[in-house]
Amino acid sequence: MDWGRAKMVLILSFLFLNLLLGYQMWVTRWDPTLLNSDMKAFKEETKQVLASKNIKVINKIPSAVPKLRQISVKFAGNNEETKMTVLAAPIPYTSFTAKNSLRDLAFKADIPNATQYQLDEGIKKPGEILFNQMSENVPLFDVTLQLFTKNSQVTGYKQAFVEVQLGVEQKEQKETKVISAYTAVRSLAENYLPVGSVITDIQLGYHGQRFNSDTQPMLPFWRIVLEKGAPYYVQAFSGAVEGNQEQTKN
Repeated sequence: MDWGRAKMVLILSFLFLNLLLGYQMWVTRWDPTLLNSDMKAFKEETKQVLASKNIKVINKIPSAVPKLRQISVKFAGNNEETKMTVLAAPIPYTSFTAKNSLRDLAFKADIPNATQYQLDEGIKKPGEILFNQMSENVPLFDVTLQLFTKNSQVTGYKQAFVEVQLGVEQKEQKETKVISAYTAVRSLAENYLPVGSVITDIQLGYHGQRFNSDTQPMLPFWRIVLEKGAPYYVQAFSGAVEGNQEQTKN
């Protein structure tokens, strides 16, 4: 018997069962988009909650509530932390918002699979430009291409890459409507965010905990980025919150 495969099947089975139960409870109690309630009123109430704690949202809160499913991905290589590749000669750049700008750089720097990544405009760090690998136009937050820069030149990169598993088990999984971004933001505002917080980016994507295995499950999450501190991740089926352990729960 392949004990490694059996272990992974058990982990995924228990995870899916817990998510299903949590999701059903969440639907019943929280998300008006899935109950056909008055979403307009819910949005206004959410804005009032934000205003009461002086929480600002820089960009517009997404209104789309697509249907997604759990996915499994297989990491290329040996599942260890990726190492930085230093370029033999720095490559000048101006911007990566233009179409084909990453492809052109990747050709010069010999970066494989670069066309499968998209600029992550929500995460900004000095001397670093971040891209996420995409799966059906949805970002994989944990699978990144990091470009290191200095004086408007790319000096090196780190790259993680996965193969999204498209076997029979994955295809048979039913797509489920995610909770709304307003629901995720309101949950954080009422229970986690300190007074005066500033939300700079809200985006839906895949995220998952790393196990000691090449194949990893990933679930849809709303990633909510703050002006200060680490991002929060709100599981888009159950509403469970991950991240930013440095801040105390209100």
